[in-house]
Amino acid sequence: MNELPENATLLIDGHHGVYIPKLFADMFPEHMFSEEREILKSGPDDETYCQIWEDVLDREFIHPVLGEGDLYEDGDLWFIPNENV
Repeated sequence: MNELPENATLLIDGHHGVYIPKLFADMFPEHMFSEEREILKSGPDDETYCQIWEDVLDREFIHPVLGEGDLYEDGDLWFIPNENV
């Protein structure tokens, strides 16, 4: 994605670095299977952490307030509503 749409919403600031997936698992536990959630919550030392995170990013994300859309990571983690996908 070259430019974020105006209605993109920042979910997690990039200053968290490799801990973005861990924070996401804490903030949105309902968006993943329990095994995925536990791996992400355990942190980046787990050998499957990055692959699980890629799997989560590839799914449609449903936010209770923002609606349906996609996750996009460019250092920061963004929510992009379906109308822009």
